[in-house]
Amino acid sequence: MPSATSPHAVARCSAGELVIWLDTTGNGTAGSTYYNLEFTNLGRSSCSLAGFPGVSAIGLSGAQVGLPAARSDLPTVPVIDLAPDRTATSFLQLTDTGNFPGAQCRQVMAAGLRVYAPGATTAKTIAYPFEACSLAKDTFLHVRPMEKGVLPQ
Repeated sequence: MPSATSPHAVARCSAGELVIWLDTTGNGTAGSTYYNLEFTNLGRSSCSLAGFPGVSAIGLSGAQVGLPAARSDLPTVPVIDLAPDRTATSFLQLTDTGNFPGAQCRQVMAAGLRVYAPGATTAKTIAYPFEACSLAKDTFLHVRPMEKGVLPQ
């Protein structure tokens, strides 16, 4: 796994300081849709985010559906200093489940996403229904590391 580019003195952002949401105006390409997964610091002081968020699809019961998001393979991962009221973003790729053979995927409707900020142990839930693969055979979610600001789509 890639590591942060430099040691950092700013404390890591905790789940309690962050609002996490999905910009649902995704940008579609052949077989996938890309979304901005946004993290806003509502705390009183700056905090840092470095690395990849943990993301998985969930059903109405809150149980994980299929495999968690795979991480993009990048040589370096930046450390983002996130001042109060500022936002950092990760791209989330949602692959169309129709790209997978039915016997490997078993399509179901997910109720949303469970998202962990990088390094966090407490998750946030984002309600957003979408088609997911319920079998743990094919990865239909992919994430990129955190980037500064809101990314254009």
